[in-house]
Amino acid sequence: MSYRLLFSFYLSLLFHAIFIVFMISPKISNQKLICGRDFPVQKVEELNFDVSFEVPKDLFHFKESKQESEKETKDKTEAKPGKETSKEKTEEEKNKEEFREKLAEKYSKGKWKDLVKSLKETEGMRESFDNTFKDLLPGSKVGNSYIYRYRHYEDMIVKEVLPTLHNLEKKFTDELQIAEKEFEEHKERNEIIDEFRQGEEADFFKMEKNSEPSELVTKPVLNMPKEERMKYFDKTLPLPKEKQMQDFMERFSGFDPDKGDLAMLYRDLYYENLQRLAYTFSSDSSYFTIDYFEENLNKEDYLKNAMSLTSELKGTKTATEILFTLENIYEIQSRAFAQYFQFYDRYKSFSPSMKKELRYETIRRVIEKYKPIIEAKNYHNYQDVKKEYFRKRVEILDYLMQTSPDSYRKKDALFEKGRILWEEGAESNNPKYQEEAIKTWKNIISSTNTGDFLYENSYSQLDKQIKKFVSAKNIQEKNNIKNSINFILNSRLFDTLNQKRQREDRILWKQK
Repeated sequence: MSYRLLFSFYLSLLFHAIFIVFMISPKISNQKLICGRDFPVQKVEELNFDVSFEVPKDLFHFKESKQESEKETKDKTEAKPGKETSKEKTEEEKNKEEFREKLAEKYSKGKWKDLVKSLKETEGMRESFDNTFKDLLPGSKVGNSYIYRYRHYEDMIVKEVLPTLHNLEKKFTDELQIAEKEFEEHKERNEIIDEFRQGEEADFFKMEKNSEPSELVTKPVLNMPKEERMKYFDKTLPLPKEKQMQDFMERFSGFDPDKGDLAMLYRDLYYENLQRLAYTFSSDSSYFTIDYFEENLNKEDYLKNAMSLTSELKGTKTATEILFTLENIYEIQSRAFAQYFQFYDRYKSFSPSMKKELRYETIRRVIEKYKPIIEAKNYHNYQDVKKEYFRKRVEILDYLMQTSPDSYRKKDALFEKGRILWEEGAESNNPKYQEEAIKTWKNIISSTNTGDFLYENSYSQLDKQIKKFVSAKNIQEKNNIKNSINFILNSRLFDTLNQKRQREDRILWKQK
C-alpha cells in the first residue's frame, strides 16, 4: 500500500511540474506579419506598433544543436568530440554525406568551387585544433560569458570578414549600380552553405517584389517611439545576426521610408544591435583579432542588404540613415585590416604551439584567402589599404549629402566628413587634409538641417577650438589646439559606448 501511495505522490508531482512549465512557457503567435511586402492602400495610415509580441521560439533555436556540440571550453584536456570512429554510420548520416558529395561535384567548377572547397576543409576543424584561453588579463572586467562565448571560426573562413575589399577600388556610386546583383549572389551563396551543412535540400523563404510600380504604391507609416523600439531590440539582441536581419526585414520592410519612424528603426538596428563591442581580455593579441573578425563577419549580411536598399530607397530619410551606417562599416573594415596586417608577414612562421590553436589556424586561413586579392590590387601594406577606405568613406558622405531629402542630418554628415579629413591629416602628417577639415566644419553653422544633429555638443566645443586655431600665431599654439581637437573627436562617443557596454553586459554577457 505504501508503494502505491508513494507512486501516486510522485505522479502528482510530475503532473504539477508539467502544468507549471506549460503555463509559464511563451505562447507562439501564429499571427501573420503585416509588413512583409508592399501593398497598395487608399490613403496613408498611421500604424502604432505593438511591441508586446513574443519573439518566435524557432528564432532562438538557430544553430542550437551545433552550439551544444561545439561548445567552447577553457579546459584543453577535455576529450574532443568525434573520437568514436568505430561506430557505424546511420542511414541518415550516409545520406547526408552522399548529398554533400553531389553538391561538391555540382559546384566543382564555376564561381562557387572555392566556396565548396572551404566548406569541405572546415568540416571537423574544431576537432583537429585546440581551443584554449590563456594569458588572461587580471582586472580586465570582461566576463567569462564573453571570453568563452561561441565564435564562428568556420564562417570567418567560408564567409567574409572583409567583404568590402572586393570592390574597394571602385567609386561608391559604381558599387551601388551592382549592389542588387551582388545581393542576389550573396543569398545564393548562403543557401549553398546552409544546404551543405544540413546535408539536405532546404526550402528558403523568398521575398516577392511588388509588381506594382513604386510610385503607385502607398505605404503605411510606422509609429514606433524610442521606448518601444528598444523593447524590440532588447528582445532580439541575443539572436544570431542572420535571424535579427530576417525578423527585422519581414516585420518592417513594407513601411514608408520617408515618413514616421522607419528611418529611426534602421538607425537603431545597426547602432544598438548589429554594431557590438570587442574587448581585450588577454595579452595574446590573437584573441582580440579573432573577436574583431567575428564582429566584422556579423555585419556582412547587413552590408549586402544595406547596399541594395540604398539604391532602392534613394532620396529618403531611411536611405540617409543607412548611408551613415555604411560609412561606419567602412571605418570598422579599415580597422579590421589593421588586425589583419598584424599577422600578415609572420603567419607562415607561427610557432608549433600557435599552429595547434584554432584561432591561429583561423587567422592563417583568413590571410591566405585574402592575400592574393590584396596583391592583385597592388596593396603592399596597411597604409595602402587605409587610403582606399579613407577615399571611400568621404565618397559615401558626399553622396549622402547630395541625396538626403530636405538637408536631413546634413550637419552630422559635415561633422563626420571633417573628422575623417582631420584624422587622415594627423595620421599621414598632411596639413592639407586638416585645413580641408576646418573648411568643412565651418560650413556647419551656415547649413540648413532637418532631423537630428547628434554631434551638436561635440561641435559646440569644436567650434571654439577652430576659431582659436585660425587666429593662432605660432606652431606651438597650433599644436596645442590640435591636441584639444583630437581630444574632442576621441571623446565624442564616450557616453554612447559606455551605455552600449552596460546594455551588452546586461543582456548578452551576464556575470556568472
